[in-house]
Amino acid sequence: MDGAVYILDIKSNEWRVHPSGQVYREGHSALYIGDDTILIYGGVPEDAYNRHYNHSQLLKYKVKENVWESIEAQGPAIPETRSRHAACLSEDKTKMFVSGGLYKDEMNDPYDDLRVFDLKTGVWEGSRKFIRRFDHFITHYDGKIWALGGLTKDMAHVTEISWFDLQTNITGSIKIHHLPKID
Repeated sequence: MDGAVYILDIKSNEWRVHPSGQVYREGHSALYIGDDTILIYGGVPEDAYNRHYNHSQLLKYKVKENVWESIEAQGPAIPETRSRHAACLSEDKTKMFVSGGLYKDEMNDPYDDLRVFDLKTGVWEGSRKFIRRFDHFITHYDGKIWALGGLTKDMAHVTEISWFDLQTNITGSIKIHHLPKID
């Protein structure tokens, strides 16, 4: 729990460490939103390391400047505190989608929602029913949010790829079948 930011330089294949000392989060998401800025959402803060950002669920980290900025939540659908959720950007990089995750005091009951944050206006736009998972991955492609992997309330590994159509508000899934081993 050192509160540092670790960045992999993919050209040199070397890690850089940005000591922070101000922010430590466990189970958060981090998305690169351009302009040397990383958007951090959620996670369980460690009080000893979060002197200035204990109650902030949204933070921006300016990589080159090594500066943190808290974003005040606005809108009609501000999400509950969560960790071990999944997050992704829209294809045009104007919205952040957040799916599932756990509330810090209810570690065995994942959320079943899909939240939308508008990066331009700074407003949480809404909540939609999606999947009840944590420790999963989501991505936005072709007007849908796709979810892969993760765990259920019963700690079972998910064996399907789920999707949410943003135009029709319809959810569907594709079952993953195990392939036989080839000798």
